[in-house]
Amino acid sequence: MVGYTSLLIGLISALTYSCGSDKVIDTVLTGTSLPETPFADSSLGIANPTGVAIHPDGRVFVTHLRGEGGGHFFGQILVLQDDDDDGIADRSTVFADSLKTVTGVAFRGDEVYASVYGEVIVLYDTDGDNRVDVTESVARLLPWGTHVNNQLTFGPDGMLYVALGSEHNREEEDKQQRASILRIDPDARNLNLQTTERGIETIARGIRNAFDLTFAPEGHIAAGELFATDNGPDGPAADAYLEEFERTEEYTPNVPEELNHIKAGFHYGHPVYYGTVPAGTDTLGSIAEFIDHGGAQGLAFNTGHSFPGTEDYLFIALYHNAKVLAVRLFEDGDTFGTEVTEVLEFPCAGPSVTAFGIGHKPCVHEHPLDVAFGPDGSLYIAAFGMIWSNDFRTRLHGKIYKISGR
Repeated sequence: MVGYTSLLIGLISALTYSCGSDKVIDTVLTGTSLPETPFADSSLGIANPTGVAIHPDGRVFVTHLRGEGGGHFFGQILVLQDDDDDGIADRSTVFADSLKTVTGVAFRGDEVYASVYGEVIVLYDTDGDNRVDVTESVARLLPWGTHVNNQLTFGPDGMLYVALGSEHNREEEDKQQRASILRIDPDARNLNLQTTERGIETIARGIRNAFDLTFAPEGHIAAGELFATDNGPDGPAADAYLEEFERTEEYTPNVPEELNHIKAGFHYGHPVYYGTVPAGTDTLGSIAEFIDHGGAQGLAFNTGHSFPGTEDYLFIALYHNAKVLAVRLFEDGDTFGTEVTEVLEFPCAGPSVTAFGIGHKPCVHEHPLDVAFGPDGSLYIAAFGMIWSNDFRTRLHGKIYKISGR
């Protein structure tokens, strides 16, 4: 999510972005539509979901914020269950409560690892009632700055990978651990990023605000490789919220949002380069670029067969642009080229009440923030709710959608 302040209707078109290839995907998902009834909404306690993750046993975990708690959003982890298997959750259990700005979870056996404000924690449900009984601190990170830690995932090496956002918008970072991807020993306890020498390390830098990261699954062309979204700096597009901002023909677009192939030991440009990187630098550029200030957020590999033609594609949620994209990866030297297909779009819910930047859908709408695939191949989408004014505290509740495809 961009600074913490900062699907679907029937498919749309064959509009395709391309990076590293002149090919155009001819796959068009026709007949996909937003269910009239979401998988879960406020009736099951959903406020504004920041993440959705499917446990290997099929339980749906949702992290969400309730807009309480002073300077940091009061949050919870919910467990949703569909008892009659009709595609709509029947009950919700509060797995963990009173969590500051919780943005995501990852699983290892019965352990639930969570990313909360400035910290990674592990939660244990010792009696199997879907409620946490024991909470331990794994690592304390850097809780101040424009951004903090976002989502997390386990790697093939059994280590925990966490995205840590920048302290500044487009300036040099005061702390070298900022704007980075961290690798953390999940068996460690009470680590501190600023003082600990073992158990936590920075593996990649120059990533301004990676909201989500994921490894390609076994059998995929990129199996075992790490990918992360990244949000470009605020600028004219974000400033469009200000009443005194007046758009002109000379308006200069923001820099793009990114999809990055994360390699250990490399720098990814922030605060100097965004998107394509000039030749001759020691910086790695993005493998795909998206519309400026579009809000590239959650991502997940399609591990099922519910959406013909997009098996093994990487699905990405564009928060402000109100779209879900599908990305095909192909080998391109020691990295990957991409073909990006615009797949799904949230419908408008009403007229806009303020100016929007280029990457913003020009109306109020739900905001797709995270995506996940279930064991049956269904696509789950966490929608963060609708903005009815430029006051980000004024929202309608979000929803979780489940789309089974065909």
